Amino acid sequence: MIVSLQDLIEACTYSEIKSKKEEFYQEKLDGANASFKRVGDEIISFSRKTQLSIENNLRGFYEWTQTLDVSKLLEGVIYFGEWLVKHKLDYGENMNQFYLFDIYNEFV
Repeated sequence: MIVSLQDLIEACTYSEIKSKKEEFYQEKLDGANASFKRVGDEIISFSRKTQLSIENNLRGFYEWTQTLDVSKLLEGVIYFGEWLVKHKLDYGENMNQFYLFDIYNEFV
């Protein structure tokens, strides 16, 4: 089942994030590793450990994160995923979308 990022964000709570001992296996996507987090009323986005900006935007990922509703994001967590851009595989209409694969709780 495919759900939107906003649906995933709204479904997450701190109690759901606390260390569950489950394993998940996911298909490797051929995109760009990206993450973002809420800091106050701001969304900070990254390509691996490099903070992104309008000038260094990871092919549109920075701009995409700035369209998210910051009030729906949890503070103290980092959202990790793959920003689908073309490398060797052409994903067609799925390009330039974010695929969430993990949420890291900075408080634990």
